Amino acid sequence: MSPLLHASLQPTSEAHVRQRKTHALSSSLIRPAVARLLIAAAFSAAASVACSKEPTRWDKAVETAKSVEKADLPKPVVAEGGSLNKFFPPKEFDGKKVTFTAEKPGAVEAKLEEGGAEIGTLAITDTNGNADALAKFDKAAEEVSGAPLVTQGKNKSAALVGKRFQVSVMSQKLDPEARKAILGKFDIRGLSSFTPPVAK
Repeated sequence: MSPLLHASLQPTSEAHVRQRKTHALSSSLIRPAVARLLIAAAFSAAASVACSKEPTRWDKAVETAKSVEKADLPKPVVAEGGSLNKFFPPKEFDGKKVTFTAEKPGAVEAKLEEGGAEIGTLAITDTNGNADALAKFDKAAEEVSGAPLVTQGKNKSAALVGKRFQVSVMSQKLDPEARKAILGKFDIRGLSSFTPPVAK
């Protein structure tokens, strides 16, 4: 080979060597990064599958058992709604009028009117078996005719009679003292010793 030809080929060979080294270095850097991305993608896919998996037979069996357990619980025994009517205030008192409006097992309601306008709602509810309804009277600071009295929100006052029956007055027009006075018109003493017929 002539010196001239050899000189012309020498830079090309060196450049080729440098290019190969650069390519090898790039490959050595890229491969770990790609591997890490593939591993992360695999874990993500596995997590998605785990989260979206169908309920197993065991899961379904547990849910079914819970449903059956709830269905088998005996319903609380409550009074016939109509049997509570006689403990309400008189149909007319102090210029006010009481008209019964709703009745169902364990509860009865009546509207309270004055001057032809409705001013509130009266109710008696049998709380037998309802622990939450009873618990709110534990810290009652007032009484009406010997029954613990609580104020619920701005518009409702309620008394617990015979540790079972909630007697309440709801009104946006009557203040707590006026509602307490109306609660005193209920036959609280009679209700406290009442053994109600069971609702069917």
